[in-house]
Amino acid sequence: MAKRLELEALRADLAAVTGLLARRSPQRDPIGHFQFRRRREMLERQIHDLGAVEEPLAEVGLFFSGRPVIGSRGITADFSTKALGSFQAVVSTRYAADSGPVGRAGRLRHRDRSQLIIKDVVRGSFGFVLEEAESEVEESPSLKPALDDAIGIIYSAAKGAQAEFNEATDAQDPKVLDSVKTFFAFLDEQGAAVRIVEGERDFTISRDEVSRARVRTDNLEVQEGFENFIGILYLLPDARRFELHDQRGEPTKRGPISRECFDTLVTPSGNIREGIAGSVRLTRLKVRQTAMRNGETRASYTLVSVDDAPPGVPLAVEPAPGK
Repeated sequence: MAKRLELEALRADLAAVTGLLARRSPQRDPIGHFQFRRRREMLERQIHDLGAVEEPLAEVGLFFSGRPVIGSRGITADFSTKALGSFQAVVSTRYAADSGPVGRAGRLRHRDRSQLIIKDVVRGSFGFVLEEAESEVEESPSLKPALDDAIGIIYSAAKGAQAEFNEATDAQDPKVLDSVKTFFAFLDEQGAAVRIVEGERDFTISRDEVSRARVRTDNLEVQEGFENFIGILYLLPDARRFELHDQRGEPTKRGPISRECFDTLVTPSGNIREGIAGSVRLTRLKVRQTAMRNGETRASYTLVSVDDAPPGVPLAVEPAPGK
C-alpha cells in the first residue's frame, strides 16, 4: 500500500517534470533542459525499481473525509481512535475466524498476531497508513489474507450489487459481520466517508454508500446450526467449493469447504483423493439461515466433514454436473 502511494507521488512528479521539459529546448535553455531531462530519467528509474519491490507485510491506507475532518489541518482525536479501533476489530475477527468459529463474547483468539500499527499519517483527506505488526510467533499465518478478505467484505457491503453482498456475507462468521456492522454504524453516525487503499485496490466509500452499507448490515440476522445430508458429492478444488446432489429430489446444496475438511479431501499436491468425487457420501454441513428485516430468508451451506454413506444407501453415481 505504501508502495502504491509512493508510486502515485513519483508519477505525479514525472508528469510535472515532463511538462516542464516540453517547454524547453537544448538550444534555448541548455542547462534547464539538461537538468529536467536528468530528473525525468531519475524518476523513471525510481518508478521502475519500486514497481519490482515486494511488500512483505500487510498494509492498508484509510483516508477519512466528512464531518470529523477539519480541512487539511487534522481530524478529531475521538473519531480517529474509534474509527481505527473499529477497523482493527474487523481485521482481527476475520483473522480469528480462520482458526474456527468465533464466539459472540470473550477475547478474540490470536488478537496479538492480527494487530496493525500506524506507520504514517497522510494529510489531505486526512488518513492513516496501517501496517501489520511483525509477529514474534514463528511461522504464524500472514495477516494479508485476512486483511484482504476484510476489505472485500467492506467493499461488497458498500459498493457491491446485492448478489455480491449476499455471497460475501454467506461465507463469513457471524462475529465478522457484527464487526463490519459496527464499523459502518460508527462512520454513519459521525458523518464520515472513507477511501481505502490496499494492494491494487483503491476505492472511496461515499457518505451515501456508508449509509447504504449500514442499512444492509443492520438488516442481517444470522442463525447457524449443523445438519447431516446424504448425496452425491462433487468438488471444485481450485475454488474450495462443493456441490451435493440429493438423490431424493431435494435442491442441490452448494457452498465453500471448511479448511479442515478440505485438507482431508485433497492430496498435498492439491488433487482430489481417489474415490471421493462423484460418490455417495454422508456429509455434515453448517447450515446458515440469514433473515432480512423485509422477511426474505436465504440458506447457505459450508461443508465441514465427509464420511462413508451408511449401509443400505444406493451407491449409484450420476453424471457430473454439466456432463
